[in-house]
Amino acid sequence: MKKIILSLSLVLAMFTMVGFSSNSFADTEIEKNIISVKGVGNVVVKPDMATINIGVETSNIKVDIAQKDNKKLMNNVRKAIINSGIEEKDLKTLRYGLYKKHKYDKEYKEEFVVTNTLTVTVNNIDQVGKVIDASSNAGANIIRNINFGVKDESKYYDKALELAMKDAKNKATIIMKTFGKTPSIPVRVMENGNNGSFYRADYMSNMSNLKMMDGAGESSVDAGDMIISANVMVEYDY
Repeated sequence: MKKIILSLSLVLAMFTMVGFSSNSFADTEIEKNIISVKGVGNVVVKPDMATINIGVETSNIKVDIAQKDNKKLMNNVRKAIINSGIEEKDLKTLRYGLYKKHKYDKEYKEEFVVTNTLTVTVNNIDQVGKVIDASSNAGANIIRNINFGVKDESKYYDKALELAMKDAKNKATIIMKTFGKTPSIPVRVMENGNNGSFYRADYMSNMSNLKMMDGAGESSVDAGDMIISANVMVEYDY
């Protein structure tokens, strides 16, 4: 009987020690201090490519004539764009639409409207004005949404991400210095941004933004600068 009581006592002692040990680890986790900081990195680059929406809109009281006219004009526009130096693979149909429009001009009328719009990728930034003029002269009456970008965004985003991490550490250093601590290796890093990775500032334009160069007669569009950004949330313990 004494042996049984002694064995039970040992088991209870072991459970007590395990419970004490677990509570000690839990207390350690709770007592860990964390500081969270946000880091932002921006890289300014010059665009080296652009996309443009170029299209044709036609209308007629007869639907087949409206479609026929649109097809003829769009074929001319496509040829003009290709002749200006754009490869056919860089022309993609954005949308094609057909709808009925009602109007009153002395008498009630209805007509059919056909729209056909392409997205044109211009890989040489200096060709943008030439493409606009060529398509306009060929009959395009829709030219909008000129978006400038860079072909290799990932290279610039990687640099922006590096700057964001440095920014976060600088902020943590300043904050922790006030209570005599310094940041070491982050315990957690969360990457934030548009589409989960980066934000690209697109330049948007339409026909009202296009300027004519004196003498040359070629449309001139200023691409400006492009900002590629990265954002991170970084946690340090102390």
